[in-house]
Amino acid sequence: MLPETGYSLLRSRASFALRRPDLLSRRLRVKTLSEIHLDEVAPYLTGSPVILEAGACDGTDTVKFAQRWPGATIHAFEPVPELFVEGERRTSDLAQVQRYPMALSDRTGSVEFYVVGDPNDESSNRGWSSLLHLADNPQDFSRSITIQTTTIADWAHGEGVDRIDFMWLDMQGMELPALKAAGPVLATTRAIHMEVNRKELYEGCALYAEIVSWMNSQGFRPAIDRVGRWYGNILFLRY
Repeated sequence: MLPETGYSLLRSRASFALRRPDLLSRRLRVKTLSEIHLDEVAPYLTGSPVILEAGACDGTDTVKFAQRWPGATIHAFEPVPELFVEGERRTSDLAQVQRYPMALSDRTGSVEFYVVGDPNDESSNRGWSSLLHLADNPQDFSRSITIQTTTIADWAHGEGVDRIDFMWLDMQGMELPALKAAGPVLATTRAIHMEVNRKELYEGCALYAEIVSWMNSQGFRPAIDRVGRWYGNILFLRY
């Protein structure tokens, strides 16, 4: 028999599934239906690319970037303290990785950030934390914390970064605002991988049509589009 805490956990997860079937679908199906593999990105990146990763979580993808492009310089952003520490541990032997305990946004400063799930539990929904509230249930977060944000433009200027070849943006609805504040360095970018929503999963997030239209206006087209009914990923290439 499960202890009371076990029943409580099951009830909580069952309740979440009933309230948010769209997000449950994301968790169960995203890896098989919407994932874009690095081998599919590789033909568009040559030499030693400069990679910007926003929403680095526990560093799993950061390590994959370093393995796929050993000569790359990787700038990885993660604002959740527990996840930042975990990512730092995973990448401690990778000299080409620079990590930043902050989030990219459309402004530089201190803001409230909504942490979803348990950052210390890989089986929880910890990848859903965001600067934006979940749309249907704004209180579906474990806690809020104050974090530092920066724009791509401010960061690039401060760090002396004059080009970004590839952006990997996993920002839970904040991808487009961050790109709009990227400044001149956006013109140097060859490829951008980003999450895209068709449904307002996060309050005020940009949706598919707006994102594709704006990216087209900046000289990008979808090379791989794996956005399903609610959510998915797109690889944009400069044309």
